[in-house]
Amino acid sequence: MTEEPPESETLATLKRLAQLGLPRQGTLARGGMATIDAVVDPVLERRMAMKVMAPTLLGDEAAIAYFVREAHITGQLDHPNIVPVHQLGVGEHGQPWFTMKLVEGETLESRVQRRPRGPVDHGELFDLVGVLIKVCDALEMAHARGVIHCDLKPLNVMVGAFGQVYLMDWGIARLVTPAGVSEDPGQTLEAPVSTYVADLEVDGVMGTPGYMAPEQAEAGALDERTDIFAMGAMLYFVLTGRAPFDHPDALEAMRRAHRVKCPPIEELAPEAPLGLRRIAERAMARSPGERYPDIAALRNALQRHLRGEGAFPEVRVPRGEHVVVEGDPADAAYVVVHGRCHVYTRREGRHVQLGELGPGDVFGETAILAESTRTASVVAATDAVLLHITAEHWEQALGDMRPWLRAFVRAVATRFSEALEQRGAPEAMRPVDRLNLALMHLFTWGEAATDGSRSLAWSAFADHLLARHGVPRRALAMGLASVEGLEIDIEADRVVLRDPQRALERLRPRLVPNLAVAPGG
Repeated sequence: MTEEPPESETLATLKRLAQLGLPRQGTLARGGMATIDAVVDPVLERRMAMKVMAPTLLGDEAAIAYFVREAHITGQLDHPNIVPVHQLGVGEHGQPWFTMKLVEGETLESRVQRRPRGPVDHGELFDLVGVLIKVCDALEMAHARGVIHCDLKPLNVMVGAFGQVYLMDWGIARLVTPAGVSEDPGQTLEAPVSTYVADLEVDGVMGTPGYMAPEQAEAGALDERTDIFAMGAMLYFVLTGRAPFDHPDALEAMRRAHRVKCPPIEELAPEAPLGLRRIAERAMARSPGERYPDIAALRNALQRHLRGEGAFPEVRVPRGEHVVVEGDPADAAYVVVHGRCHVYTRREGRHVQLGELGPGDVFGETAILAESTRTASVVAATDAVLLHITAEHWEQALGDMRPWLRAFVRAVATRFSEALEQRGAPEAMRPVDRLNLALMHLFTWGEAATDGSRSLAWSAFADHLLARHGVPRRALAMGLASVEGLEIDIEADRVVLRDPQRALERLRPRLVPNLAVAPGG
């Protein structure tokens, strides 16, 4: 008879630890539907979160179904940005529970709400858009497997202490046939998500009114574009600090969601980058057909913005066609993306070529600062693709003030100043030239305040213009006195332009035609 080997000490320890169950380590959150506790798996020494259904709901079959369905669906969505579900079971008192990864961090809602009032720091905005991109990644996988979240909001996005991002709370998710995927599981790499919980008949509206799409507010048919709308609403929240349909009365919030009635982003956050505003507006279009076609397209738009791409529209110019013509009014600048362009002027009836422009070259940039006439013509030497940058684009971007943008402004300011010096003695400058130069300096070097104004120390401002361009303080002060909304406080040593945009619009008709000194500018 073979003698049995002695029991392994390691296996004995494993059995003993397994019998301990999941000891609780405190309550993390408590609500009317469930309690979330911190627990520890003694076998793996892994801390987890355990969601336990409230005992008062044990007689509610629909509530039980929603609870179990959430765990079952989420457990099938294996993605780095979806919180993993580990176990699903029933406790000794009959309450269903499931365990999931314990995420230590804060919600996206909390992160946005604790930032200082005023314009969002560029770096912080970059990080917040990065969070939304990761949420899009999670949704792309969920949509590919036939799951619509239906309750996207900043409260359901967790941001971990080390940059992790998790999309939470799939409790009211809908299952649909994935777009473009056969219903035969054998025809797909991953089968659509399924559940043994019977499909739930939705009676009325479910979701969060502050962020929901109009079709959801009217209990209409939902698809992936419903989540796209809610992603746009979350971007609205990131930019403005408030939900688009925010109202203490849930019924009124739902009415606003149905009508897509919310304050424009530029009204609540005038400094918000134009590119992100447009992304939010398209995602939140009332008609699903006018939104991004899928979540990947929305994610790509956000990524292009972060990379500095796609912020400006592209124009295609066939070979031989003029981009700008000498003497025409100037209202935009261009960046060559592909192809080559020739710059020329006419002198005494002769065609004089000034240079050639290739990919990366910029022309017409001074037109961003003032509507003036073109000082040269630019014609496409080959089929060309150009970025078209209007004054509106530039002025919106100034509020963002990225490092490369500041360098661009300084380069324009330097070229402007050098050109003025080359035109003759500084003291010969006409009063309007002095005014243009002063405003140019204020626009470029002024400190931007939260109310949109720009200001400088008066002494440094006046000393610079006197030293570099021979503009006397008296002449400078008299010229600036004609600018509406501009204040000079000698005692406080401050010059403040209250509304730069309005001042620029009022001054444009008075600006000198030949201020555009760059080729084609």
